[in-house]
Amino acid sequence: LKKNLDQIVSILKHSAPVGVSVQSDLSHSDVTIQGDESILHSIVMNIGVNALDACDNDGGNILISDSIVELDKNSPLLTQFNSVEGTYIQVSIQDNGRGMNSEVIENIFEPFYTVNKKELGAGLGMSIVYSGMKAHKGCIEVTSAEKQGTTVQLLFPLSN
Repeated sequence: LKKNLDQIVSILKHSAPVGVSVQSDLSHSDVTIQGDESILHSIVMNIGVNALDACDNDGGNILISDSIVELDKNSPLLTQFNSVEGTYIQVSIQDNGRGMNSEVIENIFEPFYTVNKKELGAGLGMSIVYSGMKAHKGCIEVTSAEKQGTTVQLLFPLSN
């Protein structure tokens, strides 16, 4: 996972407009997860590009970090994603961009749902992210507030 995340951080840094900073704190990602590398790459890149789009050119910040978390049987994420309790690597993509209101968050994973102009995308990115996370028996959680930024947490089960 670490090699993949380091590569994505490098791409995002080189793609970031002037004034937008992309940083990483990836001290736990040297772990093994089962999954298709190209799908995992697509998941994190989609969210990273969304974070770039949400940031102002005047001081936007993006942080990609990781941690190890335990999800127990009472976690609502497990039910929503039909995942199992256990140890997960949590990859967080946090930005201080324009953020989203509750209506956008409720619809974010719907295919063709977008708040952008049509020429900026078809609204498929987050539905692909959702499908990819389900296929990898992972979970995703989005928190956001308008004008305060967004945090997307991707949780991938560790391989045994």
